[in-house]
Amino acid sequence: SGTGATISGTGPAVTVSFSESSTSGNLTVYGVNNCGNGATSPAFPITVNSLPGAAGTITGSPAVCQGQDGVNYSIAAIPNATSYVWTYSGTGATITSTGSSATISFSTTATSGNLTVYGSNNCGVGAVSPNYAITVNPLPGAAGTITGTTPVCQGQSNVTYSVPAISNATSYAWSYSGTGATIIGNTSSVTINFGLSATSGNLTVKGVNSCGNGAVSPNYAITVNP
Repeated sequence: SGTGATISGTGPAVTVSFSESSTSGNLTVYGVNNCGNGATSPAFPITVNSLPGAAGTITGSPAVCQGQDGVNYSIAAIPNATSYVWTYSGTGATITSTGSSATISFSTTATSGNLTVYGSNNCGVGAVSPNYAITVNPLPGAAGTITGTTPVCQGQSNVTYSVPAISNATSYAWSYSGTGATIIGNTSSVTINFGLSATSGNLTVKGVNSCGNGAVSPNYAITVNP
């Protein structure tokens, strides 16, 4: 008596195929011969449980940084879903799901990709959501080896130091462990003015962008002669 069911067979045993839109109903049978029809069986109720509905559009941050943790994404509740299956096509992303919402932690080597979700229940799975593109912006690369002058003299000015270009860096953060030295610049090449009381130390640099800092260069030892 329901809809969307196809019965195969005319004997005492049949098979019924239920479509994805079939409904609950009662199954009955009666015998037939050349004299007519027999009495109909008692109704056999069949409950047709629904598949999960189609997943809608995901919301959340479309642009993240490598190394960013706990980024939230969500979707409207999927009808008839008892669980949600979240998938990311990029690499280096760890998904923690709590049903219709999920948090993703992106590793320092994570790549861009598409996020999708679908509903599941004991009858099967529903239609997958549209792709939700996530751009993973990179951290700066590791800084290489510094080149420049050593030793120098106390009171010496405009001494140039440089490092090979750091990938994905928008600026360069230089540091000197000694005292009395003034660093001028924030690019791959800087000058240092050593004061009359400057001391020896190590020069380092790291790349910086809106996502954070890259790995620091090896120490470059500068000897400051008095």
